[in-house]
Amino acid sequence: MRLLVDLDCGFDVASSGEMEKTIKLGVDSDKIIYANTVKSEYDIKNSKKHRVRMMTFDSVNELEKIARIFQEAHIILRI
Repeated sequence: MRLLVDLDCGFDVASSGEMEKTIKLGVDSDKIIYANTVKSEYDIKNSKKHRVRMMTFDSVNELEKIARIFQEAHIILRI
């Protein structure tokens, strides 16, 4: 994993645990995308706390949840 960080790779995470492990490895939050299809409010709040702004959504419910909790998020529509 350290090699991937050194190579300036991006990371796709699906949970708060994965997000925190990735950040502990020294990955910049701008290199992480939170891409779980159904995000809990806790996980969105944790994403905001760690400044992991990039995330996916694939339903109106997910979009509304993200907008309510983390207005600064950068979102990608998953089709």
